[in-house]
Amino acid sequence: MRFSLGLTATFLAGLSAGCMKDPLSAPVNSIISVNPVSVELATSPAFELEDNVGIYLIVDAMVMGPADYDDPLPLENIAVEATTSGFGILVLPFSAVQTLDVPGAPADPTSAYAEECFDDEGNFAPDQAEWCAYFYDSEKGSFFQLANSYASAGGYTPNFASVPTDGRGIARFWLFIDQMPYDFTNDPPEQGDAAVYFSIGVDSEALVVQTSD
Repeated sequence: MRFSLGLTATFLAGLSAGCMKDPLSAPVNSIISVNPVSVELATSPAFELEDNVGIYLIVDAMVMGPADYDDPLPLENIAVEATTSGFGILVLPFSAVQTLDVPGAPADPTSAYAEECFDDEGNFAPDQAEWCAYFYDSEKGSFFQLANSYASAGGYTPNFASVPTDGRGIARFWLFIDQMPYDFTNDPPEQGDAAVYFSIGVDSEALVVQTSD
């Protein structure tokens, strides 16, 4: 996997937010930048189905403002909203994700998911084996689970998250890319592109997830 960072963020001292609790709306003329702005993925069976097998990455959204200042500063405690274009990509606050060891997991979970985590009708069934219910990064070889406040027995896969910026003006998100769009009219099927949208109301930016040539 290759990351196209596309920008270099200079972290300035954040503005003091005092004892503010609820995130604020961004002032007019504020701007948002996202790092990385694009991600390139190789075609892989890991992205064919929504089956908890994929890859994760960290995305930082930085809010600066107002944009018409000669020296804009990072803005603290500004609400940043992230939305994915479908349920194949999870977007979460970074604090919602927990790494873990899974006793009894197979040596090669990527291939074992197809054999052990689907029912007779070919539907993903995370209750087939205990380890099937966890998210697995096929590139890093790591299992993940969601914190109790974000997990649900129904297998909810969130495509929306709102995160406030910190003292550096940064809102950090966790993305898990589970499934990419596929064009099944071709043989073999072609893996397409997807996008994640970040917004502060007065400005927005998209992170493009591309399939490499």
